[in-house]
Amino acid sequence: MKRLNTLYTLLVIVAMTFTVACDDSDEITTDMPEAGETTAGETTAGETTAGEPMAGEPMAGEPMAGEPMAGEPMAGEPMAGEPMAGEPMAGAMMERVGPGDTDAISCMGDYCPSARLSALSLPGSPDEAAAAGCRLASAKNGTALGGLLALAGGSVDTNSFVQPDENGEIQLVLLNHLKNWADGASGNDAGSLSSNFYTGVQEGADAFSIDPISFDEAGNPIIFFSDTMVTDGLYHTPASDFIVDLPIAGLPLQLRLSQTEVTGFVTTDNVGFNMTEGVLGGYLTKDAIVSLIDGIGAVCASDMPPELCGTVSSVLTGDTEADLQTLLLVLGGFDSAVSSDGNVSACAGDSPDCNAVSVCILLEMSSTAISGIATEE
Repeated sequence: MKRLNTLYTLLVIVAMTFTVACDDSDEITTDMPEAGETTAGETTAGETTAGEPMAGEPMAGEPMAGEPMAGEPMAGEPMAGEPMAGEPMAGAMMERVGPGDTDAISCMGDYCPSARLSALSLPGSPDEAAAAGCRLASAKNGTALGGLLALAGGSVDTNSFVQPDENGEIQLVLLNHLKNWADGASGNDAGSLSSNFYTGVQEGADAFSIDPISFDEAGNPIIFFSDTMVTDGLYHTPASDFIVDLPIAGLPLQLRLSQTEVTGFVTTDNVGFNMTEGVLGGYLTKDAIVSLIDGIGAVCASDMPPELCGTVSSVLTGDTEADLQTLLLVLGGFDSAVSSDGNVSACAGDSPDCNAVSVCILLEMSSTAISGIATEE
C-alpha cells in the first residue's frame, strides 16, 4: 500500500448511515349505526356518493368515448420519450457517415497518398468519448488510459508528442500510407486499400522517411489494416492489431492494442491526405499490460534510465503479478472481454471473462510526403 500512496490515493470509501423512524399510529374505533341510519359518507338507495358520476357519466379522470387516456398520445403521435419518425432513439449509437466523396489524388511518389499523425488527445469521460465517435464494448468507452499516463506524476499533454518542440523536433512521428490508391481516383473509386502505419524519421521541418524497424523480416509493414475503405470521405478500417509508443518524459510506454479500428474524415490534396475527427479504438489485454510492465522494467534497468524511472520504481517493484494489479487499479480494472477468436464484449470487472482495458484515442493527420526508407545506421 505504501507504493500506491506514493502515486496518489486510488480509492476513497464513504460510509453513510440512514435511520428511518416511524411513529405508532393511534387506534381508530367506530360505532355501528342504528337501524335505518347511514354512516358518514354512506348513501341511501339510488343516491350517489360525493364525486361519483351519474349514470352514463365517466369517472373523474376517465376520458370520454374516443378520447385518449391521460398521458396517452393521440392517434399517430409517438409515446413519451419515443422519437418522431426518422429520429434516432435516445442514446442510440449512430454510425459515422462521410460528408461526400474526396477529390481525386494528385500527389506523386511511391508512398502517395500519405499523412502524419499531427494531433493526439484522450477523451475525458464516456459521454465525451461517445460524442467524439468512440464505440468500444465497455461502459468506460475507452477512457481508462489517462490513469496510465498519470504515472508521469501529473497531467500529460499528449498532443505535444506529435507537435514540433522549441527545436522543431517531434517526439512521436507516425506515418500512414494508403497503399493501392490509384493516381487520379477519388475515395469512392479507390476500392480496397491497405492502410500501412510506419514509425517515421524526421529528416527536416516537413520531410520524413520510414524507420526500417517498421518492417518485419520479410519486408512487410508490421502495422497495417487490409481492406481499408474511404467511402464518401469516411476512412474506416477493419479490426487489426496496433502498436504505438507514447513517449512520456523519455520513457516509452508501448501500447499493444488488439481488435483496433480507425475511422475519420478524409480529404486529399497535392501532397497526400488529411484526416479530421479521427478515432482509434482498441483493447489493451492482460498480456499486453504485462508486456508494457516488462518494457518499463527493461528501460529503467538500462545504463541510462530516464529520470521518470525514479518515480515509476516507487510504484512498480519488479514483481510482475503485483505490478499488474497496481496498474489495473490505476486503469480502473478490466472492462472488456477479448476472446481468442477476436470477439469482444463488455463485462464487469469481477467477471472471470474480463481480460482487457478499452482504449480510445482521438487523432488528426496532416498530408505529408514520404521520401522513402531511412538508411540504417
